[in-house]
Amino acid sequence: FYSLKDLINHVLSSSSIRMLKRPITVHIRDNLPRVPVDAMLLQEVIHNLIDNAVKFTPPNTPIDISAQVVNDNVVVSI
Repeated sequence: FYSLKDLINHVLSSSSIRMLKRPITVHIRDNLPRVPVDAMLLQEVIHNLIDNAVKFTPPNTPIDISAQVVNDNVVVSI
């Protein structure tokens, strides 16, 4: 079980994401439940979603990342 906040912060600290030069805001509560995931695969998915957000939005558009519990699921939005 992994902390989504930690996984997302790890992706954001990677050099390729830092070079995007976009304002990125993360809205994830500290008490969000840990999730059973393949950490490496999920980090790759998050990286790709952020990269797509950069490619398909106007320059300087902020990127917001959030996660919340909906019913019994954790939903991540980028």
